[in-house]
Amino acid sequence: VKLRLRELRIAVRECRDEDERLRLKRRIAELTPLCREGRETAALLERYEYDITLHRVIIREHTNPDWPTRICFDEWGVWHPEANLDNNQNQRQSLRDALFAALTLHIFYRNADIVDFAMETQISNLLQSLFETDGARFYKTPTFYVMKLLKEHLGQRVIPLLPDDVDDRLDAVATAGEDGSRITVSLVNIDLLEEKTVRLALPQGDWRVEKADVLTALLTSVDNMEKAIAAPDGADYKTGVDLVLRQFMEVLQKLGLE
Repeated sequence: VKLRLRELRIAVRECRDEDERLRLKRRIAELTPLCREGRETAALLERYEYDITLHRVIIREHTNPDWPTRICFDEWGVWHPEANLDNNQNQRQSLRDALFAALTLHIFYRNADIVDFAMETQISNLLQSLFETDGARFYKTPTFYVMKLLKEHLGQRVIPLLPDDVDDRLDAVATAGEDGSRITVSLVNIDLLEEKTVRLALPQGDWRVEKADVLTALLTSVDNMEKAIAAPDGADYKTGVDLVLRQFMEVLQKLGLE
């Protein structure tokens, strides 16, 4: 996203068509919060990796191997700035939270030899919870659907993936059942602008696809919608509405609808 923003800003400087300049500026306004959020969540993911590596060393150097010591995360999850005491630490979830949850679970799966369990922060109505309620209404969050998607790895052993080409915007984990007859692969595409094509080369055998699920979102961020809802009549309100409309139009175009 950061690279895309740089390209858009250059395009704005070079563009002579006012309508096109306005379109590019709106795209920049749409992507800027995603870039900020991406930096924040990337730092948290790096911290999880660091904590596991650090405690591996501590366990190896300072514990008795006859009495195995394991790592357990009592909480994990992302805390966004909009969650505060005034709103009971509630935050609306979007694709950003689904991506974070999937990447976090991938970290834990890859370190399953020493990470025994990792508990998601809350179950309902708080931070990156699995469920939200609004009066009599009850709904599942993006984090819930990530949990549902990746639960297929449970009870299986992690197996190595050997990529022919390295793509730092793709994250993958593979596991196999006890007898090796069932393989589960989960892929996370963190590129918000491009779809990815992946081919898998499996060991020789009679393999078939049992099922394939895709988790995505119509809108990459709820920030623009929140801006439109919260802002009074005026420039901020119009900007928020315009950005939401643009996102919906792009979705319809991808679906081949007018």
